[in-house]
Amino acid sequence: MDYLGDEIDGVVAELESAGLHTTPAQRESFRTYVQRIREWSARVNLVSARDLSRLGRRHLLESFNVLHRPLPIAGARLVDVGSGGGFPAIPLAIWQPDLELLLVESIRKKAQFLSSVANSLELGDRVEVICGRAEEVGHAEARMERYDLATARGLGPLRQSVGWVAPFLRRGGQFIAFKGTSVEAEIVAAMGPMNRAGMRLIDVFPLRWGRGNLVLMQRDG
Repeated sequence: MDYLGDEIDGVVAELESAGLHTTPAQRESFRTYVQRIREWSARVNLVSARDLSRLGRRHLLESFNVLHRPLPIAGARLVDVGSGGGFPAIPLAIWQPDLELLLVESIRKKAQFLSSVANSLELGDRVEVICGRAEEVGHAEARMERYDLATARGLGPLRQSVGWVAPFLRRGGQFIAFKGTSVEAEIVAAMGPMNRAGMRLIDVFPLRWGRGNLVLMQRDG
């Protein structure tokens, strides 16, 4: 039985039900991506051991929560901070063919995985991987105020991550942070850092797939 094929079919069915249509080539890329994570996880801790058996729903499908609200993703420049195994950036790159991405990952082995999988999926011309700390990369002249969108999944508390992400964003750029079910106190603690970074809270809304919330912010300053 093709368990991986069934897993990807389940993800595709959920996406189709939300009006997110995929091509056969994109579905094959999803399959290749999940397979690469399983292969590399023998030597690199990309996801938890528990999640290896549910990569489709737990990570691939949950990446598409970013599209649950209308965002200017077509033709955009997106920076994914603390990319790890590449969620949500790699699935979004597969789905949106004109999306340009920068993946920032501080752990070298994970950055090597991201470069390898981007090349194997033939995304290399529009996906750049940098191994470095976000708080340093974001202040490089070539990176500051360059990106339309930023994503982060598991980066750390908002009071820290908002200051790391803000320098990457242009004025009007938006930051989408994946958070857990109890996010209110974290947002309250982050209001001061948000203000100092020129960021404004736009919305908080529950994930369509999975448990938790997305926090949407915009850089105005």
